[in-house]
Amino acid sequence: MAIDLMAHEQTIIDQLHKSDFTFYLGGSRRMAQRCKEEMPRGPCVMVNSTTDWDFYATRSDAIINWLLSHNFKHVATRYGDMSGGSDCGYGYLDLWATDIFVNGNTQVVLRLDANQYKAVFETIPVHFYYQYLWKSGPYTPNQGQIRDILNLMFRTYESAQRAVNRVWQEQESTKRRPKGGTLLC
Repeated sequence: MAIDLMAHEQTIIDQLHKSDFTFYLGGSRRMAQRCKEEMPRGPCVMVNSTTDWDFYATRSDAIINWLLSHNFKHVATRYGDMSGGSDCGYGYLDLWATDIFVNGNTQVVLRLDANQYKAVFETIPVHFYYQYLWKSGPYTPNQGQIRDILNLMFRTYESAQRAVNRVWQEQESTKRRPKGGTLLC
């Protein structure tokens, strides 16, 4: 009996949308959407019916249980050992990825904070993604290279956040100083 893979994928995607959790579209499908909006005439990320679906969400026990109950297979984790000690070829967990779940052609990467990841991912220029991060792009990077580039972006984001927080704290501390007085620590 043949399985209609497109119908199967659509069912999985519908389940993700109907769940109580927030799943963000990522990977080449998201960049293809952005490409149409931002670079309609330039070289673009192309997808077709066989392109996998990449989603991401913030890690929690509840979302892990939901994924398992909806036939997602836990294929990689940064916490402990997977069955058989293998990550099934998903050895590209970046700094913010914690787990990978797969059901058919749909992958969900759980992250420490999906909103932070989205802040970084959505600022990647489409042409940069096309050339340096897309596995079907002109430079065909390997997963280790993709991971390393993303990790650099994450570290830059984290450094910028720390700098902004430090400036904000300094600004706030000067507001509390009495006029003409000194701040006692």
